[in-house]
Amino acid sequence: MNKNNIEALISYRCQRSDEAIQEAELLFNRASTYYTLFEKRHSGDYDDFIYFDHEIMQELIALTKEFTSTIKELVL
Repeated sequence: MNKNNIEALISYRCQRSDEAIQEAELLFNRASTYYTLFEKRHSGDYDDFIYFDHEIMQELIALTKEFTSTIKELVL
């Protein structure tokens, strides 16, 4: 891979991570406490429906945003 391809891949992965966070927020705000992970997971380790407490979900989304932001700072 050349430098342009690597930079394009990094940009694409950052964009997809942002979209995934937005999807999680949207699903959580629509369903409040339930949302399906069936099509979102490639592993059979999870149940089809997961219960998330509102406070826990807010904390997880905030931590995910912080994590992806830190990764972007380190990579870009």
